[in-house]
This record gives sequence, structure tokens and C-alpha cells, in this order.
Amino acid sequence: MHTLQGVLKSHNNPMPMRNIGGVEFGDATRDLMSAIVAVHSRQMLHLDIKPSNIVLLPADPTSRVHCKPRLALCDFGHAMTLTEAKATENRMVLQSMFWRAPEMFWGAIPTGAVDVWSLGVVLAQLWTWRHPEGHGEWLATPIFEPIEVDDQWSQMGHADWEMAVLQEISHCLGPPPALWAPKPCGDQKFREEALKKWRRFRTLASSQTKRLFPIFERGIVRDLVQSFLRWPHDSRATVSDALREWRTKGVTDELM
Repeated sequence: MHTLQGVLKSHNNPMPMRNIGGVEFGDATRDLMSAIVAVHSRQMLHLDIKPSNIVLLPADPTSRVHCKPRLALCDFGHAMTLTEAKATENRMVLQSMFWRAPEMFWGAIPTGAVDVWSLGVVLAQLWTWRHPEGHGEWLATPIFEPIEVDDQWSQMGHADWEMAVLQEISHCLGPPPALWAPKPCGDQKFREEALKKWRRFRTLASSQTKRLFPIFERGIVRDLVQSFLRWPHDSRATVSDALREWRTKGVTDELM
């Protein structure tokens, strides 16, 4: 069984992919949104959505529902119920860094919006098919992986990596809204450390220039991804609403 990450890494052609192992891009987008809606409908959060945790399932000729290949979520090792998520006070919920929602860098209580952000990162990675400025590996490069990858990065600590990723997000999307700030949970010491990191980041982000991102020719996809990639978690679109609109418009690759 192939993962999405494996499919992306195996694409060595500098031309855009026509499909993902036989799955059209429009269908792949629908498959991933449907999977997250199913998880959230069970009052669960996945919390580790990334290409290596997405598998390509082959077509089942005996099934009327799954007669075509499709994408599905796997690896629920970080998943938790909404009740469990609310009980994470005083400890960080760790996610894979390049797909991590901004609020989670400061120790917020995870919500469904965390999965929404990660899905937006995956979809942007799929639809842009390479880094917005042409850096890094084809397709397999996460869109918020810092560009300046050289020998010094291997010597950086975890906190420096976090700050570099946050700056990359700010460089792509622009700095956070002036009146928005994360709400770290936990005891006073935990909150003070988180807010100290926040103030440091705000100082760095205020001096950055936003670049055009994501670079999409397809307006429908651009609007979808941008609705998922918003700094404030409560301003992101819900996946159920996005999926409903996707189905209502009858989105196919030919329409985009």
C-alpha cells in the first residue's frame, strides 16, 4: 500500500502530475475532506494529517462504492477525542512541525481547526505541486518548510526550528492579524513562556514581506485552501461546509 508521500517522492518529472496514482486531484481533495468529516463526526481529532499518513487505496471491482482508487487517512496514533483534547492543559500536543497549526506552537488546546489547517497544508502541497518559489524537492517538499536549508539547520535546536517554520508561515500568508494572539493553556509558568515566544515571533514577523502564496491558477482551489489556512483558528472554514460546497459545485479537474 502506497502513501501519498511515497507517490509524491517518486514523481521525478518536472512536469505537473496528471493524477495521484490514478486518483484525479478533484477526487483526492474530496476524499480527504470526506475522511476528516467522518473523523470529526465521531467527536475525534486526527492531529497528524500529513502525506505520510495518507494512503492510496486500490479500486475494489466488487464494490459499487469503492470501484475507483481513492485516498484515505491512516495512523491514528496522535488522535484523541474532544474530551481528551480539553484535558491536555499543562502539556504540549506535539504534531509534525511543517503541518502544525499556528496555535499549537504556543500550546493551545487542540480543536477541529487543527486538522483543518493541516489539510490546507496538504492540499496546497498537492495543488501547487512544488514549492511556491521553486525551492526544494518536487512535490515532496512541505510548503512551510524553511527555504534556507544548509549546514546550519542541522545544528539548530527544536525551538529555533519552530521559529523558522512560523516565520515561513508569516512570509507566505502575511503576519497574524494585529488583534489576534494565541491562547496558551496551562499554569502560569507555561503561559508566560508561551507568550514570551509569541512576542519574539511578532517582532520578527512585523518586518517580513508577504509573498504571493499559494500560487494557484484554479480559483476554486485557491479559495478552498485559503479558507483553511488562516491564523485565527475560529476563522477557518469547517471541512463539512467546504465539502458540501465542493459537491454542490460538482468540482472536477476539468472545471479547475
